[in-house]
Amino acid sequence: MTVVVGTVCVAVSCLIQSDPVAGLFGASTFGLVSAYTALFHTPRLLALCWTAAAATLTVLTVRWAGHDLAFVVSSALLVALVVVFVTFAGRMTIWLLDADIFHPNLDALTGLLNHDGFHEKAATLLTSSSRTDDRFFVVAVVNLDSYSLLRSLAGTIGVDRARIEVARRLRDTARSNAVLAHPSDSEFVIADLFTEPDTSPLIERVQGTINAASARLTASIGVVCTPLAPVAKLPAPDVIDELMAVASNAMYNARRAGGNRVTYVNDPALTVLDAPPTDEWPDDDTR
Repeated sequence: MTVVVGTVCVAVSCLIQSDPVAGLFGASTFGLVSAYTALFHTPRLLALCWTAAAATLTVLTVRWAGHDLAFVVSSALLVALVVVFVTFAGRMTIWLLDADIFHPNLDALTGLLNHDGFHEKAATLLTSSSRTDDRFFVVAVVNLDSYSLLRSLAGTIGVDRARIEVARRLRDTARSNAVLAHPSDSEFVIADLFTEPDTSPLIERVQGTINAASARLTASIGVVCTPLAPVAKLPAPDVIDELMAVASNAMYNARRAGGNRVTYVNDPALTVLDAPPTDEWPDDDTR
């Protein structure tokens, strides 16, 4: 309603001017209305605003046709360019701010977390749990098989579509509280908490949904599962780094075995468990 009323008011105020020049350049106000519409409303309303602006400019140009025709036409085109420029400049500014400031940890293509975003969210998931929690912390690294072949056959657009589809399928498959990431071209990562060490039901669903993708993809998956209580008291970044390394090695083993396989690592001997607590490290002035 605001857009419609604003568009009508601007059109009427321009058309009732006795001086066509004032009405013509007053039509530049359509730029503010169209910019607001582009930011907060649908393309259909933007089309309505631009249609009203074009009609107003046409009427004013016809009224002023008795003057220098070249000057009239160039003035009308200048106003139209101002309207279009203000609209797209405002929309582009918001898009850049949204991409660079508000979502610095998201992968622009898939909308999943990127490398830094995954480590941050996974660390939060780990540290938010109780040290007496009897659940299990799970990290799964999913690598698309034959990614280079897919790129050579389908091109960049085809590969991007495949990655977007896989990301959507993983969202539909994993639990809502799971941490999902797309840290590199062919790699996806899942982190979650389980009540038991058997992660096969989730991983089988992940395999199935990837195999059902339109590009007929397969994936090599490495899964690491460790009891939560022993690692909950340790520095979260160190734990996440080591679990990622274990899961990645397991994924590479699955790839070397022919791909489209899963390698599970349950309760591995983590080196972070051997490190002394932070408060037991000697101070710098005692060394």
